[in-house]
Amino acid sequence: MRCLTIWTAAGTVARRTTMVAFLASGLCLAQLEESGKRSDFQQGKRPLSEVAQWFETGPIVELRFELEAANHKRLKSSPRRYVKARMREGRGEAVEVGVKLKGSAGSFRSLSDKPGLTIDVNRYQRDGAFHGLTKFHLNNAVQDPSYLREDLAYELFRRAGLPAPRVTHARVWLGERDLGLYVLKEGYDTRFLKQRFPGKLGNLYDGGVNGEVDDELDRDVGKGDPDYEDLRALAEACELQPGPKRMAALRKTVDIDQFLTFMAAEVMIGHWDGYTLNPNNYRLYFTGDTRRAVFLVHGTDQTFQKSHAELFPDARGRVAKRVLDEPEWRSAYEQRVRELLPLFAPSDSLIQRVRKRAVRLHAVVKDTMPPTFLHRIVAEQRELERVLTERAEFLSKAVHVGWPKPLTLPADGAALAKLPWRTQSDCRDVRMLGNDGKLETPFTIGAAHCGRCIGSWRTTVLLQPGHYEFRAVMTTKDVAKADDYNPGAGIRISGGRRDWVAEGSEQDRSVSFAFEVEHERQEVVLVLELRASKGSVSFAKDSLQLVPIE
Repeated sequence: MRCLTIWTAAGTVARRTTMVAFLASGLCLAQLEESGKRSDFQQGKRPLSEVAQWFETGPIVELRFELEAANHKRLKSSPRRYVKARMREGRGEAVEVGVKLKGSAGSFRSLSDKPGLTIDVNRYQRDGAFHGLTKFHLNNAVQDPSYLREDLAYELFRRAGLPAPRVTHARVWLGERDLGLYVLKEGYDTRFLKQRFPGKLGNLYDGGVNGEVDDELDRDVGKGDPDYEDLRALAEACELQPGPKRMAALRKTVDIDQFLTFMAAEVMIGHWDGYTLNPNNYRLYFTGDTRRAVFLVHGTDQTFQKSHAELFPDARGRVAKRVLDEPEWRSAYEQRVRELLPLFAPSDSLIQRVRKRAVRLHAVVKDTMPPTFLHRIVAEQRELERVLTERAEFLSKAVHVGWPKPLTLPADGAALAKLPWRTQSDCRDVRMLGNDGKLETPFTIGAAHCGRCIGSWRTTVLLQPGHYEFRAVMTTKDVAKADDYNPGAGIRISGGRRDWVAEGSEQDRSVSFAFEVEHERQEVVLVLELRASKGSVSFAKDSLQLVPIE
């Protein structure tokens, strides 16, 4: 009898004795018999173990959806609202389900294209289940041509002791139209929460698009009218000043141990579009018993893209920033990434996972889809394996380096010319000069013919809390402003606004921009810029300074 090892969500990393012991403690599931060709709706809801087995070894299903003309029209005009559809698995019976379109700016596709779909099995019936699921997603994988990244990312989260959806694949038809291959993902719903979190059911919130804890997030699960009391308590904890009082408030409102693991796992898989780094793509569950927040991973189709993605980056999610502001928790994060390293390096087990999933996927593609499509996803699989190998090597080294050191500034300031400056522009014909490594060559930005040239030189510095002044000497020639926001030429920090406008021509003008850093180890982007319809500006490299001020 063959066994499948899964990882339990109940044991977060702090509740284990050591990471090695934790990774060795899998749950062995007996091999389950095939359920035959009957529709899974006839078999009721399944326990978590059987659902896990189906995701791992079950066949890639064929799903056919039929929409009446009126519902097709409703879904086309209001894609985020459920409409009634008939769904058929293979040759099984057709059943009524709720269907709506899903996806954000990068992945959303219209109904006439290859739409991502969310399926609510019980929207129009009671006690139905699709292979044990009451809600699932069909992701169009337009941002993951390998069709494998979501499965791998969620598998890693489960191995780290975190609750995460399970993933398989499906062939999908809408009416007579073959939509092709999809990633089928378990949904976050009441069934998911009851199976992963014992005790009283709490509130599950959808982070939406760049939603934060001080927003009135959409509540997907919970009883009664949402009063957002739990969200408000977390948001208020984040607003306290650093120190013991804030740490106590955060401990009361967040499962800190789980969150440290969550952050480490997000960063290690390169989830640049997740909560820690963006924030985006997450769910937030306040358990019914403890009323503390547990962050749930979501939208991992763009993970494992950069093998050298930073391991100790600047967090942007509000809770992540506040937690990492505290030295004790920042050290705990470092320890957590060291404990999780065996999941990533060596990369052999991850590559084995990718190949195992790819074998069943490619077999279906080979039999039912064009050869060119198979060649493409095979090539994407190889690219993913390359990134996994290089990521393991990078993490093995980076894990011992720790957090980058903040910039040390003497009382009279520090020169900035030798920092790594980069260019950024919002139009094609802006001229950017000065990247020749020579101190005597100024950083120059010149407008051309687009009528609204926006170009800048930028560098990022890591700073401790305090007041600072960014200084430079610049020369302008025939500058005519073309933008109401930070118009003309000048300097500032990213997100800051200049209260002065530099137009016309002027030689060697001294300029400065004062700003405050409130948080520990805050990344600040220094900007030299031109926003003009014509003209140019040059910044003397030896004049660029950052000075601490009282």
